[in-house]
Amino acid sequence: MFQKITKELKKNKVLKAGIGYTIGNYFLKGLGFITVPIFSRLMAVSDYGIYNTFLSYEGMLYLFIGLALHSSIKNAKYRYGDERLDSFTSSITIFPLVISCIVLILGNLLLPVINHFLSVERVEYNLLIALCLCSSLLYIYQSRLALEYNSKSYMKMSYFNALSSVALSILLMQTVFKEQKYLGRICGSVIPMSILAVWILYKLYSKARPKKNTDYWKFALKISLPIIPHGVGQIILSSFDRVMITSYIGSTAAGLYSFAYTIYSIILVAGDSISTVYEPWAYERFAEKEYDIIKKGVPYILCYWRLYVLVRC
Repeated sequence: MFQKITKELKKNKVLKAGIGYTIGNYFLKGLGFITVPIFSRLMAVSDYGIYNTFLSYEGMLYLFIGLALHSSIKNAKYRYGDERLDSFTSSITIFPLVISCIVLILGNLLLPVINHFLSVERVEYNLLIALCLCSSLLYIYQSRLALEYNSKSYMKMSYFNALSSVALSILLMQTVFKEQKYLGRICGSVIPMSILAVWILYKLYSKARPKKNTDYWKFALKISLPIIPHGVGQIILSSFDRVMITSYIGSTAAGLYSFAYTIYSIILVAGDSISTVYEPWAYERFAEKEYDIIKKGVPYILCYWRLYVLVRC
């Protein structure tokens, strides 16, 4: 029986990738739970709140930096084919690079105005934009890997980011940022992501150099721009609570709330893993007009999201 299951896993790349994503993501989430007591002891409650509010800002702003362009890659595969997909992917990375530079320059010039709304200092603002850029590039590359069901590369990046972020954050908080430990945690998160972003650009540009292609850009923006309001709505529901708590009560209360919210977020891991595999599979079935197969899989997806809504309520 075990040999039969193993043989089936080797044949079914979708199932294999799905299990790989799920196990790997739960490992990473488990690492997050393990490190919560560590960081809660190293950081003051207010520092913990500032860091989580910083992540909430990143969750909202990266959509505007990256224009949700990662959502267009699945469609591009069936419009341009596999042979032009690398060229398409490298071409759309121009947008987040240019936008982040513009936002960085304007933001530093208008920082007093921005600080009135976001309550961030200059160093934090620059790190925030850098993290938004890195996140945008990471989502683009992960969407590209998902089309190949390449869970190994996906998880290698995730492991590197998680482990190096934890180790570097602890090191910085104990040495350079003893008085501003929230800043040490932020730098510990941004630096590994920056290394990943450089590596991603190298991988993409080595396959196809980025070029001005208005056809690629129009198609990508046509798909991605309508996704931005949807993404903002999701982020407001999941992250804006911490921003409001910080504004009205303070970073200490936000730190306490963030600690409890971390425990709840474990159910999201399964949903992210399922979506990463299900979406490319569904697009393939749509391309082959295999609608009956898709209908068979929908009830299982709906069961999970019903459970998610129940737990969230």
